[in-house]
Amino acid sequence: MLRPRRFEQEVDPGPVQIQARKVAFDATDIPLDWIPGHPVASDVVSLLNVVLPAAERWFVDTFNEGYHVGFLHRDSLRDILHGNVTDFEAFGLNHRLTFPRRKLERLKAEPEDKWDLMWNTTLVYSLFPNTVLLVQGDHVELARVFPREERADRSVMDLGLYVPKAPSTEEERIHWDKNMQLVLDVVTGEDFPTGRSIQIGLTSGAQTHTVYGRNEPAMIHYHQSMRTALGLRV
Repeated sequence: MLRPRRFEQEVDPGPVQIQARKVAFDATDIPLDWIPGHPVASDVVSLLNVVLPAAERWFVDTFNEGYHVGFLHRDSLRDILHGNVTDFEAFGLNHRLTFPRRKLERLKAEPEDKWDLMWNTTLVYSLFPNTVLLVQGDHVELARVFPREERADRSVMDLGLYVPKAPSTEEERIHWDKNMQLVLDVVTGEDFPTGRSIQIGLTSGAQTHTVYGRNEPAMIHYHQSMRTALGLRV
């Protein structure tokens, strides 16, 4: 598919290197009630819309396995999640992954009837084909990714952080700001640069196929669902 021309004369910038960096957004002047008196809008504490230098399918794949947590996210998520073990369950074209948090280990000392799944895991729901819902115990994060400019190497992502109620104190605001900053540090500082390099490799044509292993059931299910939706042989 040809990429639409935006200008009469376009200049190819050549290879572009994207450096990982910490990203911070100042939301100090943004009112808590974006739509006055509307409780749902008030509960959306953070929204991000960003263009990605990779295909939307790659971003969904990011959430389809957790073994990269110990390597790619060693400075952010490694001390929060167990990345080398997950529970997988499929629901038609959709699926769910359950990532245990490291604090789950403390439940060994508690009776089983006191165990709380929601506070000791991260639930990742992949809603086919382009939506990822993350349940984080005290809030949820919703990511939606769409193609951009009819290109296989560009996409745009909407990312929102939803909380039970609008923050009413400075302590609550700081708590949610820290949660959103962690998301930004992981996604924009670690995932995106890696995705860009992967996309460059795939675009080169040097790789003829990809093999998924037995420890990647969600990856296998997602790509089989994609082929099923496209009417291709599975």
